[in-house]
Amino acid sequence: MNRSAIKCMFFGALSVFLIFGVMQGANAAPTISFDDGNTSFTVAGDIFGNIAYNASIGDFSVDLTGTSYPSLKMGQMSLNALDITAASGVGPLQLTITLWDTFLLTPGPKTVFESIKASITGGDIDFIVWTDTGDVIGSALSGPPGLNTFFAGDFDNPGTFTIYEQVHMTFDDGGSANFDTFTEVVPEPGTLMLLGVGLAGLGLFRMRRKKS
Repeated sequence: MNRSAIKCMFFGALSVFLIFGVMQGANAAPTISFDDGNTSFTVAGDIFGNIAYNASIGDFSVDLTGTSYPSLKMGQMSLNALDITAASGVGPLQLTITLWDTFLLTPGPKTVFESIKASITGGDIDFIVWTDTGDVIGSALSGPPGLNTFFAGDFDNPGTFTIYEQVHMTFDDGGSANFDTFTEVVPEPGTLMLLGVGLAGLGLFRMRRKKS
């Protein structure tokens, strides 16, 4: 076996290690909590990362769907749709909704990207994303007609971490709100470079095998 073949086999093995090692990730079932100042409770999602709630909370009606799952060296969490209607004629109202999930991913520095698109009538929105490592990823505050924004933040992942998305709404006397959010943990550049090297080695190994 010549040196070139040995190199190809080495990079091929490295590729397999990176692909199967880096891709390993897991998450617990997502959980969401509701608090209107008088009543608070939580709703757990299923093991596939899906969560939903369609019912009333005090003077609010809520229709919510969300997802949470790991992917290639990433954790992803999303409120696919959150529709809120606050009753009128009952005075000021508030509602806090928090979505969180715990992810098991390879340790090291991570960047979290967050996007939120929201509309609101008759009130204000206070949105924040943070991790259990004590890092605030970003926050946004807006009144009508709403907000459409994007932010990012870094944290050092110890291996297992929890991400929280929280929406706090206040209404003067009735109103409505609609949300779509998306949170994604992305690999640091060094990991991406190693993965690229591994994939290149795997491609070279396959080319060598075809030629032989």
